[in-house]
Amino acid sequence: MDKGIIEGIINAGNRAPSGGNSQPWRFAVRGDTIQVVMTPEKEHPVMNYRSRGTRIALGAMIENMRIAARHYGFDASVAPLSDGALGALITFRPAGGGETENLFGAIATRHSNRKPYKREELPLEKRNTLFSDKSWFADCRIAFADQTSLQRTAKSLALDVLINLQNENLRKHFFQEVLWREEEQHSRSGLYVKTMEMVPPKSTVLKLLQNKRMAAFFKKLGLLEKILGENAKTIGSTALIGAVIVPNKDEAFVEAGKVVENLWLRTTQAGLSFQLLAGFVFLWQQAEFGDRSLFSDAERKRMGEAYNALGENFGMKDGEMIATAFRIGESSPPMAVSFTRPPEVYWE
Repeated sequence: MDKGIIEGIINAGNRAPSGGNSQPWRFAVRGDTIQVVMTPEKEHPVMNYRSRGTRIALGAMIENMRIAARHYGFDASVAPLSDGALGALITFRPAGGGETENLFGAIATRHSNRKPYKREELPLEKRNTLFSDKSWFADCRIAFADQTSLQRTAKSLALDVLINLQNENLRKHFFQEVLWREEEQHSRSGLYVKTMEMVPPKSTVLKLLQNKRMAAFFKKLGLLEKILGENAKTIGSTALIGAVIVPNKDEAFVEAGKVVENLWLRTTQAGLSFQLLAGFVFLWQQAEFGDRSLFSDAERKRMGEAYNALGENFGMKDGEMIATAFRIGESSPPMAVSFTRPPEVYWE
């Protein structure tokens, strides 16, 4: 393979979404094979139970690289790493034809949009384009919240913001991932504050909440609950809220990442807006299965009730769980988009 094609495939993979824009991966190239090694230590330690957030990022990356390979005329064969580490060994061969879709152009323009969306239902044509057959993705299905339950679903999915701001164990991690200046994106992971649609006075309030005493004061006055309500209102301002449902096993989260990225790219190509809503689900997993000492009894109870409500809204069955949620709709462009740092590549 031409080196330029390999670089193009790696750059596509490097544009995959990741928690806090952490880009938790590195690449090694040997001939026509690219080794992807994931680095979950770069991600939020609390919101990455069993590295499941990193696994979703891996799946999204693999999907981008598969699409890019097809664009350049190659098929991609994916295998796990032989040493058991989290990652993938991707080998390329000339394409045999058969696949006609090409989402390659959407990879560079895919981004999060956290603005309110139009509430009108999507036209049938666009809905069919987005949710065509996904049977080639193992262990996953897409479920939707009923239109009558959108606000209840949004309130559950917004709960991570409240927990992150009021819980001292989490608040420090939360603010470590907030970038106040655009140029900070070039040197470290985190979310630029304007990608969260934060401008004064909202960004001023967010800065105040870095202080422990100020956060406690806001909580006492009920202002953190008001922030929760505002966030839920934004999430609920949408055409639809969906979720990727998987069995409760680690490898299923890689498949979930492939599904999410494929859907996100289709959404981008259709001229619609997309927001991944993974924070609450990741936080709930830590509280339910991981280090419970990080949370108060009241927080665990409230998250449990919110997750159970989501299970009802998405029609979950026994043995299933939510890998991540999302919302889709029409909106104006976001205030800012995240910067993609150059990939870490080793040529052998």
